[in-house]
Amino acid sequence: MDSSVTPTLLPILAQGSLDVSADKDKDFFSNKIEKLTSMKFTEYAAKSSQQQLKTFQQALQPMRLLLADQPFFGGFEPSYADFAVAGEFAWARAVSRVKLLDSNDPVFKWRKRLFEKYQECVYGTVGYDVEEGKC
Repeated sequence: MDSSVTPTLLPILAQGSLDVSADKDKDFFSNKIEKLTSMKFTEYAAKSSQQQLKTFQQALQPMRLLLADQPFFGGFEPSYADFAVAGEFAWARAVSRVKLLDSNDPVFKWRKRLFEKYQECVYGTVGYDVEEGKC
């Protein structure tokens, strides 16, 4: 699941990731994106639009279907799949104020359950408020 989320999330979070990077790491990060995408970083980051958000939302559809019948991807307790995808949302929380999910989205509810279950690991770190619909 995380392999379908990351490529759709990267354009949305690229600029925020660069913004929060240490000055000494900014060139490395932007060069890495340029090598991955064959685009100038500024062009790639400018792609972060409503269309990119829509593409990300579409990538979440299989997760929504799975979460319709169970609280976590692995059933009644979190599994590796939950942690892999949660890592993507933790990244988003750390670098961006972009609203990725509506509060009625099953993925939002899943993320909230998981983040609350492991709140020391999540909320004890730097990041934007996900409860206000951000991230």
